[in-house]
Amino acid sequence: MKKILLFIVSLLISDISYSQIQRGNNLQRRGMIDRDQIKERLEMRKESMQNKENDPLILLNLTDEQRKSFKEINSKHLSVVQEIKKEMTKKKLEMQLEKMEDKIDISLVNKLIDDLSDLEAELRKSEFSRNLEIRYLLDDEQEVRFERIMQRKKMMEKAKMMRKNSRI
Repeated sequence: MKKILLFIVSLLISDISYSQIQRGNNLQRRGMIDRDQIKERLEMRKESMQNKENDPLILLNLTDEQRKSFKEINSKHLSVVQEIKKEMTKKKLEMQLEKMEDKIDISLVNKLIDDLSDLEAELRKSEFSRNLEIRYLLDDEQEVRFERIMQRKKMMEKAKMMRKNSRI
């Protein structure tokens, strides 16, 4: 009887420990990380910001004239983008308010969706024209570096979206 009871208890303990291990693996697989990993990533990000590793002005090795033009292009682009983003936020809020209504006006929601699509297209067009203007400033070597920076940015945005979507 003692052997059977001891066997059942040991089986129960091994089952519990196996479940805990599986739970930990699932958390890691889903992208949940522990505090040490978060701290390490934050420290790496701080170091790269302090070293200005991500600053395109340094990475591209621009001349003073190129820097001035680069900054002008970016500031012009930022002013356009800020307005578009404000308008997009406004449209998104209007859509959320409409969704809360008892009787939803489908034509209004469709119009808001169309407006958001137009604003998104305007945003992409502005970014494309900015990148084109910047490319005209650069020599061949700088243009290759600029392409790498843009590809890295795109990959980071994609990874960010994947993380965001995996949390949902």
